[in-house]
Amino acid sequence: MIPFTFFNLPNTTSNFSLIPILAVIALALFCTAIAYLLYFYLIENVGPNKNTKCYFLNSSFRNDLGCSNT
Repeated sequence: MIPFTFFNLPNTTSNFSLIPILAVIALALFCTAIAYLLYFYLIENVGPNKNTKCYFLNSSFRNDLGCSNT
């Protein structure tokens, strides 16, 4: 979707505020960091063999939510 936005950029940027953009970026980075910490904690405590269930659950949730498998 990002390449298509370059063709439809607004003429003025007076309506944009930097705070919401930075908030979305910070939220994305924070949530990703927390997810990786939990994932590696799970690998350390449960083991990599039992941790493969996360991949199977992720696939089923993606199907339920209507996301593609590719």
